[in-house]
Amino acid sequence: MYVLYKFLPTLVYKYFFLTFLNKNNAMASTTETGHAKNIANQMNLNAIIAGFGLAYNPSNPLLKLATMQAQYTDIVEKVLIKANG
Repeated sequence: MYVLYKFLPTLVYKYFFLTFLNKNNAMASTTETGHAKNIANQMNLNAIIAGFGLAYNPSNPLLKLATMQAQYTDIVEKVLIKANG
């Protein structure tokens, strides 16, 4: 499972980056910005938080791991739908 978390952000970023660039015929940027990078960072953050285990217990329910994972899944689905249609 760790291997998936290690390489998936790069794959997600490349997929969205190339998809949006090909649709817009824009030049490649030298900086990593945009939705794809934010999505990849969210996945990395979720993996880091999961590594803390029970030690990560925020009082704000929006910062709980289950909520953040649900947000990540929702965002990925929305971006995939937008990219494909």
